[in-house]
Amino acid sequence: MQWDNDVTYEGEWRSGLHHGEGSKIHRNGGGYSGSWNMGQRCGRGSALYGGKWGYDRWEGNFVNDLEEGEGTLFLLDGTEKNLQYEAGDLVGDVPCNEEYEKSVFFRRLNEDTTDDTIITLLSEFGPLDYCYIARDAQGVSNKIGRAKFRPVSNPANDKHLNKTERILSARQRAIDNARAAVEGLDKANIDSSEIRVHLARKADMKEFVRYGDY
Repeated sequence: MQWDNDVTYEGEWRSGLHHGEGSKIHRNGGGYSGSWNMGQRCGRGSALYGGKWGYDRWEGNFVNDLEEGEGTLFLLDGTEKNLQYEAGDLVGDVPCNEEYEKSVFFRRLNEDTTDDTIITLLSEFGPLDYCYIARDAQGVSNKIGRAKFRPVSNPANDKHLNKTERILSARQRAIDNARAAVEGLDKANIDSSEIRVHLARKADMKEFVRYGDY
């Protein structure tokens, strides 16, 4: 039945609430099919995430309307990932969050733009620890990527500093280089595409699983 203008529900009810087995579909294409308990997802089910998540599908358990325990995430490109949730949050640390202040995130690339092109552009602002464009399982560009600047020592300027201060000074130069790269390259026209370059931020596990260590 049509529950409201945005949601369609087919299944069992109790006291005016979804209860038992049923399927709920939202207008944006997302939804849930499985067990319900008094209006909340509870038990085994399959959730289809619409919007920016690209219609990924999670199959697993739900408690109090949230993903819980082990299950499988099926990505749109056919990739399957065995994951674990705790109260709706993916369990684990995001590797790309390490020292993210020294990193930049770039997007809206031309699909033919290569890693070497971006490395050359960013290296004008300082040495890099890494730089790469995210790609799917078939090697097709996702048109986004990530780079991290390397700490830069300056013995002439830092000779009066102790070891800890020299490390912090070198790290600060990497942070400054990342900021300079954003100022210099954001909205630059590269391979006929106006790219966007931003300072990196911490990613949550859902973003990391969906897009990888970009």
